[in-house]
Amino acid sequence: MIRTFSPRWVLGRVVTALLLASSALLLGSSGCGGETGPTPPSGDLVVETSGGPASAEAVVLRLIGPSMSDIRVGGGLTLLRPAQAPSNSISGEFRTIIRGPLGGGRQVLLFWVPDVTKVLEYSVEIVEAAAGAGGGYQRLPTTSFVPKVVKR
Repeated sequence: MIRTFSPRWVLGRVVTALLLASSALLLGSSGCGGETGPTPPSGDLVVETSGGPASAEAVVLRLIGPSMSDIRVGGGLTLLRPAQAPSNSISGEFRTIIRGPLGGGRQVLLFWVPDVTKVLEYSVEIVEAAAGAGGGYQRLPTTSFVPKVVKR
């Protein structure tokens, strides 16, 4: 016995199958392209120095990295130039003059980054150093300073 189906019944089944297939494709593709994975941990990185003569009272510091904001100095130090660190995000190079007791090593600068796991993409250099001498400053060699950027 051969069973026959009306064209209307066949068309209804085809449309239902197409709707189910397209729904499955839409649901399956929603999890595939736009996800970026977990959000990287943001936070502060710190510029620390070790070494340096005990008489060091001022340094010109150069910080290089992909994205930095909320730049501020460590306790007991003064940011001389620029007089106020930029509050917006900068990338590339940030130069500053920091004044205060710098000898022997300490936390010199703190700054916020969008991804603290990329700490190795940031570098720091002491360009110049000086010690107070009779109302003026005397240049110091920068080779004794060992600056580094670390996670807070």
